[in-house]
Amino acid sequence: MKLPFAVLNVQSPSGGNTGNVTVKISGSLFTEGMTALLQKGGTTIPASQVYFTNSTLAYATFNLKGRSLGVYDVLLKKGDTATTVLERGFSIVPTNNGGLITGSGPNTGSGNGSEPGCDPGAPSGLNSQLVVEMVVPPRVLLGRPVVILLNYSNPTNVDVAAQTRVLYSEAGLKMAFAQPDVPNGQTALYLELTEPGGPPGIIRAGGSGTITIYTQAPKAMPADPKVYFKLK
Repeated sequence: MKLPFAVLNVQSPSGGNTGNVTVKISGSLFTEGMTALLQKGGTTIPASQVYFTNSTLAYATFNLKGRSLGVYDVLLKKGDTATTVLERGFSIVPTNNGGLITGSGPNTGSGNGSEPGCDPGAPSGLNSQLVVEMVVPPRVLLGRPVVILLNYSNPTNVDVAAQTRVLYSEAGLKMAFAQPDVPNGQTALYLELTEPGGPPGIIRAGGSGTITIYTQAPKAMPADPKVYFKLK
């Protein structure tokens, strides 16, 4: 049975109207060079970028800043030859920050607090809206392997820029991204926080990821049994 050219699902099905929103589009018979559109009545919003992944998956970025709220059809086009529509497949809604307390805090850099990159270290601006959680075992045995998980997510309904962090082992324990590499590892690791499998340079609304870091507990009890890791 031959599948038709079709859009079956859009995730996330809504996005905020203050910036870029990238959606994951699932369907069939996708090809490179497609264009994507949102359409409601006489209003058409073209995607600024379409990222083709394979015949069943693509991503599309829409600039929704200032766009009218409402429910839109999602269209995919292959040149002038074929068009498919998912009716009422996407909604433009007011922007929300996922429940984070950010708002108009001090902004030590120049720029607009509604734009990515204005000041990643300040409590205002879109870069502060990435939730990052480091999970470290509270107790480990001497000389045994240790796994650290860095979980991150974008709980808002607009895209945020991909970000970087550095993880420091304040006790001087070597770290690596694979257990066999720990003996030759580093005491500071550069981390790129991106959405696995997603478009480059952004973390989509609702997007998330996990980075796994490996280290090893000291073989002898240190003077201070507490070992600290710092993420900057």
